[in-house]
Amino acid sequence: MANIGGPTLLKRTLGLQNDRYSQYIGPTTDFEPSLIDLSPFDPQDESLLSRGTLRKVNDVETFLLLPDYNTPGYEHIVDDADAIESLVAPHGPALLELYFRIIHPNFPILQKTVFFEKYNRSHREFSPPILAAVYILAINWWDHSEELVNVQKPDLRELERLARVTLADAMYRPKLSTVQAGLLLSQRPEGDQWAPTAQLVAIGQELGLHLDCSTWKIPPWERGLRKRLAWALYMQDKWGSLVHGRPSHIFASNWAVPTVSPNDFPDVDFDEHDTRESAEYERGRLLFTQMIILSQILAE
Repeated sequence: MANIGGPTLLKRTLGLQNDRYSQYIGPTTDFEPSLIDLSPFDPQDESLLSRGTLRKVNDVETFLLLPDYNTPGYEHIVDDADAIESLVAPHGPALLELYFRIIHPNFPILQKTVFFEKYNRSHREFSPPILAAVYILAINWWDHSEELVNVQKPDLRELERLARVTLADAMYRPKLSTVQAGLLLSQRPEGDQWAPTAQLVAIGQELGLHLDCSTWKIPPWERGLRKRLAWALYMQDKWGSLVHGRPSHIFASNWAVPTVSPNDFPDVDFDEHDTRESAEYERGRLLFTQMIILSQILAE
C-alpha cells in the first residue's frame, strides 16, 4: 500500500506512505549521482534496487524508499494504535473536532483533509505517535467541548507514555508524521526540552524538509505541508536555542525552504460559508506567517 489505489489524497505521496519511509540522498552519500541517472526509472519515477527503491522527485533530488517492516517495533504498530484509540474511546472524533477547531488554525502542521480521510477509514492508518500527540493536546481543551465537558477524561499519563514510546520507535522509520508528532509534543510545558529538538531537526533533514520542494513531483498538498512543517521546525529550533542558551542547528547555508505563501495553506480546510471559522483560519495563517518572520529576525 505504498501508493494507495482508488480515490485518495495520498496517491504519490513521498513522506506519508503507509508501508515505506524515505531517506534523502545527499550529494556526498555512497549513491553516485551519475549512477542514479543510469538507473531505469518507471513511470512512477521509481527504480527498484536490492536495498530499497529510488524515487526521483525532480532532476536533482532523489530519495531512497525503505520498507517499514525491517525496523524495530514494526510488529506492534497496530497494537499501539489500538491502545491509543482505546484510551480515548469513544471520544476520539470529539477530540479531533477540538484539535482542528482550536489548535490547528494557529499551528497548521497537519493536513486536515488527509488526516480525516485516513481516520474515516481506520485509526490504524496512523503512525501511533501522531495520533497520541493530537489527542494529548486536544485534551487540554476538554472543557471547551459540550460533548466532553461532563464526562471523565482519559488516562493522560498513559497516553503520554505511549506517545513517548511510539515516537522513539517511529524514529527508526521517520516520516512527516514523526516530525509532526515531535513538534506537537514539544508544545506542552513538560515537552520543552532541547535534545528532542535536535533529533527532530536531524529527522527533518533525512526527510528533505530543509530543501525547496516547489518543483518536486509530489501532490500539491504535500508541497504546502512540507513548507509549513519545515518552518514550524525552524521556529522550534530558533526559539529553543534562545530559551535553552544552546547553538541553533539550522543555518541559512543549509536552509533552502522558501517562505510560505497563501497557496501553501490548505484552502479546503474550512467552510467558506462559516464566517467565524473562516476568520479563525485567516487569523491563524497570519499569526503563523508573522511568527516565521519573527523567528528569522531572531536568527540574525
